[in-house]
Amino acid sequence: MIPDTFIFVGLFVSIINYQWFDRLTIINFLYAGFFAAALLLLIHLLTKGRGMGLGDVKFAVLGGLIVGPRLFLIWLFLAFLTGAVTGIILILGKKARLKSQIAFGPFLVLAVPGALLYGEKILFWLHIG
Repeated sequence: MIPDTFIFVGLFVSIINYQWFDRLTIINFLYAGFFAAALLLLIHLLTKGRGMGLGDVKFAVLGGLIVGPRLFLIWLFLAFLTGAVTGIILILGKKARLKSQIAFGPFLVLAVPGALLYGEKILFWLHIG
């Protein structure tokens, strides 16, 4: 469970932080958040809530706003990658089964600093940036 208070306070602080930038920057960062949320909402809808919770969808708005339009796909990739690796380790260690549910929120949260610290390097390595 990701508390709504955490998300709303984060959104408020992020938007206040971006007040020093022009409106186009704020709008682009908001678009990144909403597009990331739309991708996770699509997973939620396609899996009927079994593959992604709505808390993850709500957090994606904040996460996308923080990492921005250039890094939000790297952020999601890092979250899915670390979640998958953790799931594989848990399955191999017999701590979880293939049908076990693992909270995705922590991976979304941990991938934010990863994207901010290494996102540009990853884009450069992929010959995108």
